[in-house]
Amino acid sequence: MSTHTDLPLTPSEIADGVFHIPATETNSILVTEGKAVTVVDAGYPKDLARLEASLARIGRRVSDVSAVVVTHAHMDHIGDSARWRREHGTRVLVWEPEVPLARGDIRQMISRPRVLSHIFEPGTARALVRILGGLRLHHIVFWEGEPVPDPEPFDGTVPLDVPGGLVPIPTPGHTSGHCSYHLPGRGVLISGDALVTEDFPRRTHPPEPQLMHPDFAYDYAQALESVQRLRDIAADVIIPGHGMPYHGSPASAVTHALERARAPRR
Repeated sequence: MSTHTDLPLTPSEIADGVFHIPATETNSILVTEGKAVTVVDAGYPKDLARLEASLARIGRRVSDVSAVVVTHAHMDHIGDSARWRREHGTRVLVWEPEVPLARGDIRQMISRPRVLSHIFEPGTARALVRILGGLRLHHIVFWEGEPVPDPEPFDGTVPLDVPGGLVPIPTPGHTSGHCSYHLPGRGVLISGDALVTEDFPRRTHPPEPQLMHPDFAYDYAQALESVQRLRDIAADVIIPGHGMPYHGSPASAVTHALERARAPRR
């Protein structure tokens, strides 16, 4: 069984200057522009060491990270961004509606009892063991991530002023401020949890484009609507929040995901 410490550390270059890092049951991405780096999603809190090691492997340092851009503020994506903010002054950017979640003012996260209701589904128990390895004790006790005291909001209508010039694509539903990102010059779509290739309570073999289980969505009807915004994005590869990158068009991925979308349980 894999643990937090023995997962692969080597980042994979998916496109020119875009590196995929398999973190603890989730993905982080490094986008480089010269020496400068944007981190998209920071994984779980203990994945900070993995990110720092990955930066070293591509010849960068933490001081080269200009910004952490977050698809959404769940603790498996915002990770230990607050620490980089405190210790290095790193900008932490979120779409404006996600600011209250990033600050810890409100919560839009699946409850522990609902997570445990999936415990007997294939792969869930082992995934939970790995997830616990990525958390510190207070995250487990309070079931929430580390708040970012001053996240930097953006309005979602123009490219971000960060290395790589990420173009935001607001995709609310999984959370009220979830946002995907496009790298048009590199043919990459970063879909976060709006579109994944591996779902926590149900593993598919091989992994395939899909929506996350309705239990994990703040507003599943909105998530179904939002994923359609990704259909016409010009990209050759999708890096999701969970699962391996998908090589193919967003149109084919969205079609496949919607054909297999599940109804929420009552």
